[in-house]
Amino acid sequence: MNPQFSTPQRVLLVDESPDARQVLRTVLERRGLEIYEADGAGSGSNLIRQHQPHLVVMDVESQSPEDCDACRAATREAHSSLVVLGVFPRHQLGDGEESRVSKPYHFAPLVRTIERLLDDLGDSSPSPQ
Repeated sequence: MNPQFSTPQRVLLVDESPDARQVLRTVLERRGLEIYEADGAGSGSNLIRQHQPHLVVMDVESQSPEDCDACRAATREAHSSLVVLGVFPRHQLGDGEESRVSKPYHFAPLVRTIERLLDDLGDSSPSPQ
């Protein structure tokens, strides 16, 4: 956890795989993060609005495009960072608004990406006076 935050940083995991969510939850909770889980982008959108996570990790391969778009929109509204997991054809890479992690992925590099993004959020926060 970044020491600049007085409360734990919040991360939402959106993945239909309970096993993948459990592994990430365990690793990230050990790092002092507050974790929320959704098994789909539709329910993830609701949790984003409710809990305003600092970061959303979303597996897009099992989600409908409409649900993914709604989850992305909720993430932007909440000013959350977004990590998208999936296979991305070259024409889908682009705007740079979100971090992308190609599948299949290994958990260690994914966790490092999450930590880096959360650290970047802390670095851009105003310093306490």
